[in-house]
Parts: sequence; C-alpha cells; structure tokens
Amino acid sequence: MEDTIKDYTDYLKTNTSTEVSSLEETIENIMMRLEEYKGTLDMIKTERVEIESSYETVKTMKRDIIDLVQRIDAMEVFISRVHQDMNTLETQLVEAEQDFPDKQENPLKYLLKPIFSKISSEVSNETNSSGSGMSNATVSSYEKVNIINTEELFKTK
Repeated sequence: MEDTIKDYTDYLKTNTSTEVSSLEETIENIMMRLEEYKGTLDMIKTERVEIESSYETVKTMKRDIIDLVQRIDAMEVFISRVHQDMNTLETQLVEAEQDFPDKQENPLKYLLKPIFSKISSEVSNETNSSGSGMSNATVSSYEKVNIINTEELFKTK
C-alpha cells in the first residue's frame, strides 16, 4: 500500500515552476500579439484620417472636373459649329468664284455694281445695257450665312 500511496503522491505532485513558466510564455505571446494588434489599429486610424482628408479633396475636385468637362463639351460644340460654318462659307466662296466674270475684264466694275444698283435703278439699267455681257440673272446674289455667335456661347457664369 505504501507503494501505491507513494505513486499517487508522485502523480499528484505538480511542478509549479514549469507550469508557471509555460503560462508566462503564453501570456507574453498573447501580450506581443495584442501590441501588434494595437499597432495595426493605430496605423488603420492614421490611414483613415488621411483617407478622409483625401476624400474631401476629391469631392472638391469632382466639382471642378464636372465644370471642366462641361466647358470641354461646349468647346466641342463650338468647334463643330465653326467647322460647319467654314464649310458653308467655303462652298459659297467656290460658287462665287465660279460666278465671277472673266478676270480680263475690270473687276472693280463688277464689285461696285451692287453698290451702284442700290443707289439708283438708272445706273443699274445703264450698266446692264452697256454691253458688259453680264446680266443680273447670271450674277447670283450673296446670301448671308448665319454663323455662330460667340457671345452667346461663352456667356460668363
């Protein structure tokens, strides 16, 4: 029986120093992980503040970018309209050059003819009957092209 009691006492004896050191290692390990976690949280808080300030900057820039995009769109419309007007004017110029009389004749005579015809119908009749070879039917009248008004396009806000 004594052997059994001795076995039980040896079995129930605990070595607190080894268990305490094991427990201390575990606690130190947990403390290190908590410090790492705290450092990570601090870093996240710092980055969050930076992100929030960047977000406000982006919101401010968004308004400026929208304004810039609208101005670019207006400029594209303007350029398209100018291109269209230039094509129309070029077409009219080609037609006018084709309708213009022979260059050997006096060009001032034909340039000044519309001015004088408005002043007096008699002057117009004399010019037509003088044998110039040109009649009002052959010279087409100029029709003003309705070109873009830049004042309307670039209104200041």
